[in-house]
Amino acid sequence: MENNVSYLLPPGYDLSRLYQQLEDLYLLEETGEQQYRSTYLDTWDWRLVSNGVMVERAGYKYTFSNLDGAILASETGSRKPRPLLRDFPEGALREHLAKCMDVRALLPQFTVETAQNDVALLNKDQKTVLRFSVIRQSAEHGDEHRELQPLLILKPLRGYNKPKKKVVALLRAEEFRKCGEDESLMERLHQAFGVDRSITSSKFSCRLSAEASIAEAVQQICIVLKEAMLRNLSGTLDDIDSEFLHDFRVAVRRTRSLLSLLKKYLPQGEVRQFQEEFKWLGTVTGPVRDLDVYLLMTDQYQGMLPVELQPGLKSFFLILASQRKKDLRQMKAALQSERFSQLIEGWQQFLELLPDRDDYPAGAANCREVAEKIIRKRFKRILKEGGRITPETGDDKLHELRIEGKKFRYMLEFFCSIFAEEATLEYLKQMKKLQNNLGDFNDYSVQREVLLARLQQLKPTTPDSLALAAALGGLIVHMGDAQQEVRTKFEQTFQNFAAKKNIDLLEQIFAGRCEQPPERKVD
Repeated sequence: MENNVSYLLPPGYDLSRLYQQLEDLYLLEETGEQQYRSTYLDTWDWRLVSNGVMVERAGYKYTFSNLDGAILASETGSRKPRPLLRDFPEGALREHLAKCMDVRALLPQFTVETAQNDVALLNKDQKTVLRFSVIRQSAEHGDEHRELQPLLILKPLRGYNKPKKKVVALLRAEEFRKCGEDESLMERLHQAFGVDRSITSSKFSCRLSAEASIAEAVQQICIVLKEAMLRNLSGTLDDIDSEFLHDFRVAVRRTRSLLSLLKKYLPQGEVRQFQEEFKWLGTVTGPVRDLDVYLLMTDQYQGMLPVELQPGLKSFFLILASQRKKDLRQMKAALQSERFSQLIEGWQQFLELLPDRDDYPAGAANCREVAEKIIRKRFKRILKEGGRITPETGDDKLHELRIEGKKFRYMLEFFCSIFAEEATLEYLKQMKKLQNNLGDFNDYSVQREVLLARLQQLKPTTPDSLALAAALGGLIVHMGDAQQEVRTKFEQTFQNFAAKKNIDLLEQIFAGRCEQPPERKVD
């Protein structure tokens, strides 16, 4: 059988017209209408379709396919309405999902009702020379309902090229349009419902004018960040997956950093109040996020231990899961409180009026000049503080450098659009290598301290507590070794970051050009 070819019917087309013309050439044999209902799942930020795949769910059966319909795996899976990767059993389906969904949950995005009519064309010898199917579909996405443009799927048979040519010519004459490669069912559904996949992206994006005042720039940036908080609020409250809370907290953290970095250019009294409120917001969401980090590392922690010590961690994760339920209730109460509502409402009002205020002249300063000044200052501080670090330097200095690096990166991302963007993006790649080193060092340090504190609280009087103590002890040793390994790589990582080519690249960012960017490599 040759490859199927899909055609879109002209709007309002009467199929009886096509059938009448076909009956002049062949005998038509219809097999009746089939109806079926399918649910298509994807993550909230559309990771599957972005990777060129889709998942169809019928009951507890999941079919994982390319967008062109080629099935890659079909297995029974999770019964949960919004399953995570860990909810699927080991197998081909889970392996495929692991490549694209990561820690996000699969959500029912589209429900499609399909009516399919199959038709065979027979020649005078009563032999089937061609088949086609007429597909009529309606779909639901959230509370919306849409009728999709009907399809005719031509199914040529090998050895019968002449009937195929006749039918294709007829379809063209009737103005049927052949579907392009970018018109898969998923793409048609996204188009029908006006889905904008960029809206749910966690990447920061804000287009600024180089001529804008710093007050106008702060307004635009903070509105983007506020919208990111609100987009992730519902998923955080519903506890769909850990990324909602993570992205919510990132938006809060970016906001706090911006206010700290630009406090001289803003109404300081009001800004201090908002800084305190956003600090509170970070505090009330912190415990759940901290526990999420540990629970997400369940498999990694198990893999760090010898097989005989792994069972001891079971009670540890049960304790964490129980504590998370308590902290989640407290966090939800805070996010549904009047204090949070007033913060968001007051913040919106503050931002709306910010550029037009005349009670703080500093806000009228040019945003490009201010951003360049701060970025240069932060860069010099990083070079100075990083250059002082030696193998004997205390851990606290590396933690301070990590915070400085994060603020520096935020400034580059906030104002990327008013400098040389290609150079900025290239520079951020180099920055990421240093941040990864410092971030890993900090993570191992914090995790080691938490595990050590937990070990010190234990009273090893039962076999289970003894097993847990042994497992925690093993993890602490592993964390210490891993932290030291990352620490030994810092000096070289920092030297690479502080190299002349990166300093030159930073100058190209401010000059508005990227003449000879460093060679791009995949991390």
